[in-house]
Amino acid sequence: MQQDSVLYREWAGSYSEKRFSSCRRVIAIVSDDNGLEIEVRGNDGFGPNGEPGCDKKDANGGNVTKWTAKAFVKDKYSDEITADFTPRRGLSSNSGEVTGKFDGSAIDWSDGTQWRSRTADSAEREPPGRKRRRGRR
Repeated sequence: MQQDSVLYREWAGSYSEKRFSSCRRVIAIVSDDNGLEIEVRGNDGFGPNGEPGCDKKDANGGNVTKWTAKAFVKDKYSDEITADFTPRRGLSSNSGEVTGKFDGSAIDWSDGTQWRSRTADSAEREPPGRKRRRGRR
């Protein structure tokens, strides 16, 4: 059963999107009955001149909009996801239903967007196990 939890960790986690690189993207498993029901949460931000990025909002204006979308994976071993980004409508080209393919480090969405797993990135940067210090006797 340990294999199941590894596959769950692959989908669940934090992601980044190039267009909104400073904006949050999180995938959470809601249910594992008859496939994986997934909640995708994030926010999109724009600066006062319309430039994308959650870090662009400043004293001169801009806004950050939070959104939540529903997604589904047919079973815990699948690398394909279907998501309904309708709640994000009007904020980007990701409106409506899109599909994605997950290779363990990124999701390539059918609209051309890619979400890179921050969880996979941090695992790659994880330092090797600490060496045991030799104590004095």
